[in-house]
Amino acid sequence: MLSSTAIDHLETIRDGASSSVASVLYFFCSYKRPDLNTCLSILRTFVYQIILQDEQLMSSVYEEYIASPHSITVLKCKKMLNHLLGSGSPNGAGRTFILIDGLDELPEAERAEFLPIVKQMMNNTALKIFIASQDLLDIRKVLSKHCTCISVGDKNKRDIRKYIERATEELVEELDLDEVAPDMAGRIIESLTARAGG
Repeated sequence: MLSSTAIDHLETIRDGASSSVASVLYFFCSYKRPDLNTCLSILRTFVYQIILQDEQLMSSVYEEYIASPHSITVLKCKKMLNHLLGSGSPNGAGRTFILIDGLDELPEAERAEFLPIVKQMMNNTALKIFIASQDLLDIRKVLSKHCTCISVGDKNKRDIRKYIERATEELVEELDLDEVAPDMAGRIIESLTARAGG
């Protein structure tokens, strides 16, 4: 929700008359779509979003990106993204905002490939980067040296518990577990709530 709200806010500013936001790029990693939780998927999405926000940039990547999308590698996509980000801000002056939600959902090997790219992006003063993630060691090593980290901690504990309670109730009802294991719901709720870590 935090990331979605930030994206909505930035897109509203971007679409305003005299905007300081040039473009908004975002990617939601999700355990529900492991096939898309890759470094390549994130980079391709960013390239696509930049082109959508400024179609004049399409000609500079058409041959490699549009005409032969299946030949795209991480290296090619990274070069294209750097080129597009360095081509001047899409839609005029202003900063480009990049939001990545759930970076911890990427498999470790994909994070190992993607984190150096994020680190390089942080050196671009025309970019502002927002990452929402669980506190994993590999992510912290890259981000803590280069950015401000804000921990949600227990501030959303009630919301997490409500979500877990609702999802557990649906699961117990769907699997008809009330009669088989009447205390199952309570154990699931307590276990997941304790391990959520914000």
